[in-house]
Formats: sequence, structure tokens, C-alpha cells
Amino acid sequence: MNNITPVRRIPRKNRSLSGEVSVPRLKISVAYESGLERDFVFINAIDPKVKNIVSQPCRIHFTDKNGQERHYTPDYLLTFASAKTRPQLIEIKYSEELQEKENELATKFKAARRYAKDQNWKFLTLTEKDIRTPTLGNAKRLLPLQAPTPNPDKSSILFTKATTGQSIERLLDKVEADGMNRAGAFNTILSLIAHSQFIVDLTQPLTPATIIRKINKGDDHG
Repeated sequence: MNNITPVRRIPRKNRSLSGEVSVPRLKISVAYESGLERDFVFINAIDPKVKNIVSQPCRIHFTDKNGQERHYTPDYLLTFASAKTRPQLIEIKYSEELQEKENELATKFKAARRYAKDQNWKFLTLTEKDIRTPTLGNAKRLLPLQAPTPNPDKSSILFTKATTGQSIERLLDKVEADGMNRAGAFNTILSLIAHSQFIVDLTQPLTPATIIRKINKGDDHG
């Protein structure tokens, strides 16, 4: 599944936001052509369950209501670490555009659902209501921490002291009592979360009250 590559390159435009997001965890860069697409990449870049993010993954041919042959390229394909989770073919639209172009998009989306079903994938349309959630705030905070390696000495101490079901604040109390700088320890905890060594509920804002689960070798990230 990782050998799927974009079927077209996203052009750089003067009037719209386009570019690439570097995802160190996956050792890839993912293209986007709107701010909403960029934010979608952000939230999936920090999700340890996501194995790959492919932009412009396939070209779907269909016949429109006037009998004309058309083609349509969905925005992304997500694949997952668990073989039990079907890949997701994703179309990203602002909710206002979905409403305004409902009839125009219906035929495209019908073709996409049929194509996804044939591949044993799932087709989804996502809007800003799905993407611009607290997870996005966490992603903007954590993604820059994926490139540097967490401090090995601090990481070892934190990992030893951590227990699943413990809050970040409680872990900080433990290591501070042993002489570790609290601010430095907190930054290392964020780095460990960014590297999926500590798992938290990313759908909620990260705070000292956030509960952590540490990942041992061979553990499931789900």
C-alpha cells in the first residue's frame, strides 16, 4: 500500500495556499493546495495510527449526467498501521462549498464511493468542522518536535517514572522531586508524545491534566 504515489503534482498557485508539509515520523512530505488541506495533513501527521498520507492518490473516471466522460482526483489516501482498518480515500471541502455545489459534486462522489468499495477502501468527505478541532492545535504544537530526537537521558528517566493512567502533572511532580527541571521535563514529554512513545487523547487540548499511556516495544498504538 505504501507504493501508491500521487497521480498529479499540486501546482504552486498565486491565489491559493499551496505547499508541502514535512512529516518526519513517516519520512515523507505531503502536498496541499489549501489551508484546510494543510490542516488535514497536520492532524494526521501526529496520529500514530496513520501509516501513510498520499496526496492526489488516484484518478477516477466517470460519466456525468450529460453523458460526458470526466475524471476526478480525490485529495488524499490514508493508510493505517493496523491491517484491520481500511484505507480512507478523502475529499476535503469547506462545508459552504459542499452545500453550494451539492448537485455538481454528487456524481463525482458516487464514482468515488464505487471506486473505493472496489479497492476495499472507505470514501469520506471532510470539512472544516472535522478538521479544525482541538486536535489541530495539538498538531501545530507537536509536529515541529518530530524532527529532533528527544533528549535520551531525560527520556529514559521520564519513561521509567511514567505509569499508564498517570497525568502529565503527576509525572512532572515525580521527576521534579528527583531534581529534574520541570520546564525541561515538560518539553521532553511533549517530544515523547510527538514521537508516539507516550500516547494521549489528541482530540482534547494538551494540558498538565492530560493522561498519558506509555508505549513499550511491541505495544499497539491504537
